[in-house]
Amino acid sequence: MPTRHRRVLLVEPQSLLRSTVVSVAREIELARIEEASSVQAALLRMECMAFDGLLLSCDEDGALALLTRLRQGELASPADLPVVVMASGCTGEQVLSLKQLAVRRLLLKPFKVRALLESVQQLWAPQAEVSAC
Repeated sequence: MPTRHRRVLLVEPQSLLRSTVVSVAREIELARIEEASSVQAALLRMECMAFDGLLLSCDEDGALALLTRLRQGELASPADLPVVVMASGCTGEQVLSLKQLAVRRLLLKPFKVRALLESVQQLWAPQAEVSAC
């Protein structure tokens, strides 16, 4: 499937970041990125709709629980859905948890929008170790 036809859910509380990523991805035909402003809103969407990728801010309560439910096959998307996590900070223990949950990439805030868009481009590449930026 061409990348631009893939549906990616962006879960991020900052509306400016969400709208910037969505508009740039649309303009360069990268992917069809849909927005959720909270983990709860994302959960409601993911219970009934399948996505091809997930960009998840872990700065909100419930983010890891959402990711765990996804990996357990409790949501409409496949359990092996490629995921990029964005976080303000991360301990070694949290990195290990993310690795166990098969996160493709960890972006530490603040990051450039370009880094997130590059992560979207790489979502469907063969899986490697968790990388952090």
